[in-house]
Amino acid sequence: MIRFLKRRLYRDRRRLSLTGVGLIAILVGYLQSANPDDPLLLSIVASVLTTLIVLSGLLLVTLIVPSLRFLIEILTIAPVAFFALVWVMGDLYADLPDGTKTLFSIAIFFGIQLLYTGKQFDGLMMRDEVTTTSRARSPLPPEDVWDGLFAPPERAEDHVDADKILRFERVSRAPDIVRVVEQVDEVTRSEELQESLVRDRPYDIRFRYWVPDVDPDTPFSSGEVRATLTRTRRGGTKIVQEQRINRYSDRAILMTWMDDHFGRVLDQKLAILEKRTKTARRHAGDGQQMAKAPIT
Repeated sequence: MIRFLKRRLYRDRRRLSLTGVGLIAILVGYLQSANPDDPLLLSIVASVLTTLIVLSGLLLVTLIVPSLRFLIEILTIAPVAFFALVWVMGDLYADLPDGTKTLFSIAIFFGIQLLYTGKQFDGLMMRDEVTTTSRARSPLPPEDVWDGLFAPPERAEDHVDADKILRFERVSRAPDIVRVVEQVDEVTRSEELQESLVRDRPYDIRFRYWVPDVDPDTPFSSGEVRATLTRTRRGGTKIVQEQRINRYSDRAILMTWMDDHFGRVLDQKLAILEKRTKTARRHAGDGQQMAKAPIT
């Protein structure tokens, strides 16, 4: 449980930091304008304490309902955008009726949400190639992590996604290329080809991937993954994974960076491996105790 909380807190560090800085700035500005005679230090201390309380509540919400975590940065960016527009509009905004001002603030919120989470404008801000870097740690040794994340077809049962994999086989005419077919959900399947470029178990791997029979300009349809695994002093594993992705929008880049998305995916896979290993060791221990039990 503690490892789970540490991982979640670490993955949300960017949005919480952004929210903290933004909220402190807004509160200090508000307190100083409402009470200009109060010392600046008092406003800062009050703002920091209030922000810590708010961040604790927001973190609790993200733990209970993870899908709402993106609202944290939206609720930070929207007020900043609102005040910036109010400042630019000046007297024009001041002369608006109260009802119109309310609608204006609501429109700002939903506009920011659309720009941040929607895909409608991705085609206008698309990059041909993007490289992301993710880091993660596990108490498991590199050998176990390697087998769980990068097992070859001959050891498909060791793969962390073994229950989702429908086909995992080498291409007969190119043994360095494997074909992976996974059941994404009840109605969706994904197919991917992976070509090994470097495979040094359990410390280094590099492979390129592509989705067959699709337009090369399709976002996320091809790329390259490089992962290095390092044994820690306590026998665990530190993972650094670089992923080169084709056709990625600026909006998605910002959103995945803020969410530390690929690191979050690594955490999820490692959690499954750790739970599976713990269960296997417990069963092995139970088996040994049964074997040692005297026959009566």
